[in-house]
Amino acid sequence: ISRHHSRKIWYGYELRGTPNSRNLIPNRDMQDRMVQLFQIHQISMTITMTTHKGITFVSMCEKKRSKRLFPVYFALFLRQGYFFCAKKTVANEFLQAIIEGLGYESSKKLKLIGRDLNSLVRMLELKKQGVVNCRNLCNTPKYQDNNEPVVKSTGIDFRQHKQRRDFISKCFGNEPPTIDILEINGPEVAWVDREIASHLPNEKMKISWEFKSHDIAESLLRLYEKRIFISPLPTYIAKLMETGKNQLT
Repeated sequence: ISRHHSRKIWYGYELRGTPNSRNLIPNRDMQDRMVQLFQIHQISMTITMTTHKGITFVSMCEKKRSKRLFPVYFALFLRQGYFFCAKKTVANEFLQAIIEGLGYESSKKLKLIGRDLNSLVRMLELKKQGVVNCRNLCNTPKYQDNNEPVVKSTGIDFRQHKQRRDFISKCFGNEPPTIDILEINGPEVAWVDREIASHLPNEKMKISWEFKSHDIAESLLRLYEKRIFISPLPTYIAKLMETGKNQLT
């Protein structure tokens, strides 16, 4: 899994608490602490651990003879205080093994998913930088029309593709993190049509959008360049790389 982790979708978590730095060394002691927690719950667990390119991967598989069980995979960013799980929903015992094995107190599930682990952590680090420099949270680049059209060999171009591309590139920055999923969930609302609402008084409507691409940033850039997105850009697009999440509400 360590060399083919980009084939899986990973779900992010943030670790809470102040650990002892000695607990953050990926060694046999860390592995034993995780095993001991499962033993407290009378669960026999096989745990293997390996580090590849700065990411510590953990495989946990319960020992059961009655049926075949697949391992649960975790990717740990020990110094940054984040970890990712390759399973959307996971039992609390698995999470507690990670939390206590690393010497933390608790964890918080993030609204951040994707295949590129390093890019996901970059988004979280960009969010931290934005909080430190609070002016970045308010200073969204402003788009300005170019009064002079671009003259090409094929004629005059009034579409301003270059200006629009330059603008959104400033929003995303140079070499933005690679994310392959963007989810946008709208709030639940009642039916606007009075006749429908009278027949369905307790029913509400909820709309969600899900974008999938090998590179969401590049896809959004092209959509804006081609005027699919109009100005001004929604904040959730302009500040996407600084929010630390790609499951938006």
